[in-house]
Amino acid sequence: MRKLIGFIPVLILFFLSSQSVTAQVDPNLNARLQQGPLIINYDDVALFYTIPDLYIQRARAITMTFMDRSVGNNIHEFLSCLEHDWVNQTAWYCKAGLTEAEYNVPRDNYYLRTNWEFLWSDANLWEEVTRDFFTRAVPTRTTQNVLTFQINYLGLFDDSHINDPPGGPIYNWTPGYFYGYPEVANRYDISDVEQLQRDRPGQVFFHWTSSLARIIGTESSAIFNTRTRQYVNDNHQILFDYADIMSHSPTNATCSYNGYPALCANYTDEPDGGHLNARGGLRIGKAYWVLMAQIAGWNPGGVTPTPTPTPTPTPSPTVSPSPTPSATPASVTDLDGDNDTDLRDLLQFILQYGGTGQGDFNNSGRVDVFDFGILVGSFGL
Repeated sequence: MRKLIGFIPVLILFFLSSQSVTAQVDPNLNARLQQGPLIINYDDVALFYTIPDLYIQRARAITMTFMDRSVGNNIHEFLSCLEHDWVNQTAWYCKAGLTEAEYNVPRDNYYLRTNWEFLWSDANLWEEVTRDFFTRAVPTRTTQNVLTFQINYLGLFDDSHINDPPGGPIYNWTPGYFYGYPEVANRYDISDVEQLQRDRPGQVFFHWTSSLARIIGTESSAIFNTRTRQYVNDNHQILFDYADIMSHSPTNATCSYNGYPALCANYTDEPDGGHLNARGGLRIGKAYWVLMAQIAGWNPGGVTPTPTPTPTPTPSPTVSPSPTPSATPASVTDLDGDNDTDLRDLLQFILQYGGTGQGDFNNSGRVDVFDFGILVGSFGL
């Protein structure tokens, strides 16, 4: 016990003189994408209830900015709704028209999105939305882990020209979004997204299909969303398929207008618009968590790769991601195998487990000196 007490000042000194390692984006994300795209659609909404605690913690730690118009603000609001369960929810719009069973947020103060920023855009046309993202968000959000934007339904009426090929009917003398013209000043499209990804390989960008309304469903929106899905599949990228998620009812029936996918009546109280009610907002918010957990490393469809830990002499310690460590041999804290527990073991612990998110015993969203203190306190020196 005296040895443990003597070690505490060392822990405090190390904490004050160092930075802890925070678990964020999966370091193997690019390797996973080489195997195929990451797509979240209507089939994935129910996965919200199966996200492991480890990946909730990792997703919470991700810094993210998404730009959108009013529907994006709906998403922003309902992501905040998910921070509270039924009993502790005080915002009326979060529960409006729902029963407790329909609300179905299983834990309070758990799905915390503090690091996820919404950036409002006043733009309507797709050209304006895209330009707003590249002139406002991209220059100022250089350190965010994730940066993204959505083209809204106001830019997808059939006269929007978003799908025009070169040489066809054009808006502002340039073709549509998927026909890149990188040399045209102040005009932004998929070519600029690709350049952003080349310039910032450590920053994640994910694509969206468009928002929808009760009367949009249009041919233009259907073509654009199909092309977006094809682009993501062909290039092994990440897609949040908003249009697919919100054009399927709670029973997975397809909703349409004029024969094209449209926002289901279940998800809005508007007769022809696209702003979300509580049922729709919580649905898309839960899907968003599924996406962020997968960006953080969760792979519900297969084996989730984890970073290769720093090798240590045998016997190697096994640190459980559970907040309460299970019984292990007394040598679990001697990570460098020199028959004592000291500052070098603390450093080894942070280097080995910080990148994986394992060892976060106090559920702080990061692996640091306090977690090592819990390990020492539980198993001795």
